[in-house]
Amino acid sequence: MNRRNQTTQIIFVNNLAAPMGDGTFEHPFNTLKSAETHSKPGDVIYVFPGDGTAHGMEEGIILKKDQVLANSG
Repeated sequence: MNRRNQTTQIIFVNNLAAPMGDGTFEHPFNTLKSAETHSKPGDVIYVFPGDGTAHGMEEGIILKKDQVLANSG
């Protein structure tokens, strides 16, 4: 697959966010698993500090090809 024809998306996660977020900065997902489910290869998954606990982050994920997992810490 040619990455030049794809757009990299940043998907935001914050365990303080309301349920049913869409992964945008304004409405982040509240679980890491939701970000995994809605992401595609090459995307960046960005995790905010949230409440400082593992709530919503405790379920493991598998990154897709060329994905980046980033955080504010």
